[in-house]
Amino acid sequence: MATPPSDAAPEIPVLPCTTCPDLPLTDAPGAKDPPGGFNTGMGSVENSVVGPGCRQYIVTCNENPNGRAVVIGANMAAISLSPGGPGEKMATLVCNSMGQIEGRDTANAPVIVTSAYCSIENNPPPPPP
Repeated sequence: MATPPSDAAPEIPVLPCTTCPDLPLTDAPGAKDPPGGFNTGMGSVENSVVGPGCRQYIVTCNENPNGRAVVIGANMAAISLSPGGPGEKMATLVCNSMGQIEGRDTANAPVIVTSAYCSIENNPPPPPP
């Protein structure tokens, strides 16, 4: 007995690292206008694909116009994905084998990231008269 021909393509399993959503760039939590404190800085998230189609995210925070500190933060919380300091900051995040966006904090501990933000240090208040 002959096997009937099959028109169906073989099923290809979906790799979890291909399923992560886009990463939103949000306002910095607790942002306030100068003087003093921190505000939301300018930045971007570039999506790309590596390996077998796994998603990767490059978060870039632009240099602070006043030359003061910049930091990349995560999840609308005080989680730093880059050391704070002057100059442009970058962090590389990946879609992991669980289908979650993962990065590393400044202590190199893994962090599941649902959003990122750029925080810039405002100029300090003027000294009292």
